[in-house]
Parts: sequence; structure tokens; C-alpha cells
Amino acid sequence: MKKEDFILLGNKIIDLIGENSLEFFSFNYGEPQQGIVTSRTGTLVNSILGGDNPEHIRRVEFSGDSLEMTIGTKVPYAALLEKGGVRVVTDKMRKFFWAKYYQTKGQSINDLWAALRFKNEIIYQPRPYLKPAVEKSIPMIKEMFAKNVLRLVEISIVETITGKMKARPLE
Repeated sequence: MKKEDFILLGNKIIDLIGENSLEFFSFNYGEPQQGIVTSRTGTLVNSILGGDNPEHIRRVEFSGDSLEMTIGTKVPYAALLEKGGVRVVTDKMRKFFWAKYYQTKGQSINDLWAALRFKNEIIYQPRPYLKPAVEKSIPMIKEMFAKNVLRLVEISIVETITGKMKARPLE
């Protein structure tokens, strides 16, 4: 296999991981759900899928006998969702919570805004979308590598057969 073949394989693997990450997003109008990443605008999802999105991080490098692949995103809240964390409530956020509280009076989501108005920090539980996508992709990645190794062996055999004969043929 040539360097270009390995880079093509790396890009296919990154695409596979991006597609598998879709399973860990909910497109239910962005309403909060326990343990799952909800999507309102699609910014994070689209940055993971790649394409022309300027927020995506995708890199495939092959040198010597090493293939390095990177998939990620520049979306500011991506790491917070993947790993969880604590975020300090700013004055701007507090004003937003008050506005939402008044806007949603009488609705069940109003309890959320009521609680957030007086908090000093918000604790985000991890809602991973990339790590599980990688884990789900491993069997398919192994299969992709196995097929390419088999292809490499077949090419090697053809080159040996078509090369100069080093042994006497069977009679």
C-alpha cells in the first residue's frame, strides 16, 4: 500500500467515527434529556461530521509505519459535553435565566429556569458522543485494516509471481 492508500483509509475511519457519533445526539428540538447530548442548531453535530464546516478538526498523517488520525471540534462547549465539568454562572447568564423564567411561566421547564436563577455554578454531567462512537467503530476499523492488509499481501504475491523466477517450476 502507498502512503495515499493509508491516508484514504484514515479518512474513511474518521468518517465512520463521525457517522457513529450521530447515535449519541438527540434531535428532539434541543429539549434537555438525561445523559444524552441534545441538538438545537446542529453546530456540534456538523462539526463532528466534517465536510465544509470550519469548526471541525480532522487530520490524517502517515509517516514510516505510523498512521495518526485526529477527529474533534473547535466548538467551545464540546469538551464540556464530552467530559462534564463545572461552569461559573455569569451575570449575562443569570439575566438569561430570569428572562426564560418569565417567558416560560406555567410550563414544566419553568422549574429549570427557576432553579438556575440563583445558582453560582452549573455542574454538567458527562454526555459523551465521541468516545462511544470510537468504541462502536472498533470492530469495523479492525475489518477495514484486515481487508487492506489482505490487499497488501495479494499485491505482494502478484509482484512475487510476476517478478523474476528464483526457483524451478514444478514438473
